[in-house]
Amino acid sequence: MGGPGRLLAEYELYLLAARRPELRTSTGRWLDAIAGYALRYTDDPVRVQTFKGVIDGLLLQGLLTDTPPTAAEFEAVLRHVLL
Repeated sequence: MGGPGRLLAEYELYLLAARRPELRTSTGRWLDAIAGYALRYTDDPVRVQTFKGVIDGLLLQGLLTDTPPTAAEFEAVLRHVLL
Protein backbone atom coordinates (compact mmCIF):
# COMPACT_ATOMS: atom_id res chain seq x y z
CA MET A 1 0.00 0.00 0.00
CA GLY A 2 2.92 2.35 0.47
CA GLY A 3 2.64 5.29 2.80
CA PRO A 4 -0.76 6.44 3.99
CA GLY A 5 -0.46 10.05 2.76
CA ARG A 6 -2.00 9.77 -0.69
CA LEU A 7 -4.58 7.20 0.33
CA LEU A 8 -5.66 9.32 3.27
CA ALA A 9 -6.06 12.30 0.95
CA GLU A 10 -8.24 10.22 -1.37
CA TYR A 11 -10.57 9.25 1.46
CA GLU A 12 -10.70 12.83 2.66
CA LEU A 13 -11.79 13.73 -0.88
CA TYR A 14 -14.48 11.03 -0.69
CA LEU A 15 -15.86 12.59 2.48
CA LEU A 16 -15.74 16.09 1.03
CA ALA A 17 -17.50 14.89 -2.12
CA ALA A 18 -20.27 13.45 0.02
CA ARG A 19 -20.95 16.99 1.22
CA ARG A 20 -20.00 18.89 -1.92
CA PRO A 21 -21.42 17.43 -5.15
CA GLU A 22 -19.11 19.53 -7.33
CA LEU A 23 -16.24 17.32 -6.14
CA ARG A 24 -17.91 14.10 -7.23
CA THR A 25 -16.39 14.22 -10.70
CA SER A 26 -13.03 13.28 -9.22
CA THR A 27 -14.38 10.47 -7.09
CA GLY A 28 -16.49 9.27 -9.99
CA ARG A 29 -13.38 8.91 -12.14
CA TRP A 30 -11.81 6.71 -9.47
CA LEU A 31 -14.91 4.49 -9.29
CA ASP A 32 -15.06 4.33 -13.10
CA ALA A 33 -11.40 3.27 -13.21
CA ILE A 34 -12.04 0.50 -10.69
CA ALA A 35 -15.07 -0.67 -12.66
CA GLY A 36 -13.07 -0.56 -15.90
CA TYR A 37 -10.45 -2.82 -14.39
CA ALA A 38 -13.08 -5.27 -13.15
CA LEU A 39 -14.75 -5.31 -16.56
CA ARG A 40 -11.54 -6.75 -17.99
CA TYR A 41 -12.35 -9.92 -16.03
CA THR A 42 -16.14 -10.04 -15.80
CA ASP A 43 -19.24 -8.56 -17.37
CA ASP A 44 -21.39 -9.34 -14.33
CA PRO A 45 -22.59 -5.97 -12.96
CA VAL A 46 -23.03 -7.35 -9.45
CA ARG A 47 -19.48 -8.70 -9.43
CA VAL A 48 -18.18 -5.32 -10.68
CA GLN A 49 -20.05 -3.49 -7.91
CA THR A 50 -18.75 -5.98 -5.36
CA PHE A 51 -15.21 -5.46 -6.65
CA LYS A 52 -15.52 -1.68 -6.24
CA GLY A 53 -16.69 -2.09 -2.66
CA VAL A 54 -13.98 -4.61 -1.83
CA ILE A 55 -11.23 -2.35 -3.20
CA ASP A 56 -12.39 0.57 -1.10
CA GLY A 57 -12.91 -1.62 1.94
CA LEU A 58 -9.43 -3.13 1.76
CA LEU A 59 -7.81 0.26 1.27
CA LEU A 60 -9.75 1.77 4.16
CA GLN A 61 -8.88 -1.16 6.40
CA GLY A 62 -5.25 -0.60 5.49
CA LEU A 63 -5.52 2.95 6.81
CA LEU A 64 -7.24 1.85 10.01
CA THR A 65 -5.01 -1.00 11.10
CA ASP A 66 -1.41 -1.32 12.16
CA THR A 67 -0.88 -4.15 9.68
CA PRO A 68 -2.35 -3.32 6.27
CA PRO A 69 -3.00 -6.19 3.87
CA THR A 70 0.07 -7.39 2.03
CA ALA A 71 0.12 -7.37 -1.75
CA ALA A 72 -0.40 -11.15 -1.70
CA GLU A 73 -3.43 -10.87 0.62
CA PHE A 74 -4.87 -8.06 -1.47
CA GLU A 75 -4.38 -10.08 -4.65
CA ALA A 76 -5.97 -13.20 -3.16
CA VAL A 77 -9.11 -11.30 -2.17
CA LEU A 78 -9.41 -9.57 -5.53
CA ARG A 79 -8.93 -12.85 -7.42
CA HIS A 80 -11.65 -14.41 -5.29
CA VAL A 81 -14.05 -11.59 -6.12
CA LEU A 82 -13.31 -11.45 -9.84
CA LEU A 83 -12.72 -15.06 -10.82
